[in-house]
Amino acid sequence: EEAAAVGQDRRVVILKVIVELTESSSDEIWVRQGDHPDDLAASFCAMHGLQDMMIPPLAAHIQSSLDKMHASDRGSDSGSCAAAVGGSGGLLGSHPSTQPRPAP
Repeated sequence: EEAAAVGQDRRVVILKVIVELTESSSDEIWVRQGDHPDDLAASFCAMHGLQDMMIPPLAAHIQSSLDKMHASDRGSDSGSCAAAVGGSGGLLGSHPSTQPRPAP
């Protein structure tokens, strides 16, 4: 079980979403028990100056990743996925993992 190490939030991290902002830049969204994908996506977009039109697809990607993690990986407490939101339209993709890992 992995305790959240970022900030004061001690809730368990259940998913790490790696978001590719540009070809050479990425950041992470740490999803904790009880977080809402819409709130996480809105905060991430505001922090990085992304257009509001990116919130719905990013939130949907976070929710989809959570759903997949719960459906296929019930024995693990954490997962990882990647999303690309930069460029022309914000292609989103994921690759589930049992352990968080750094962005490539």
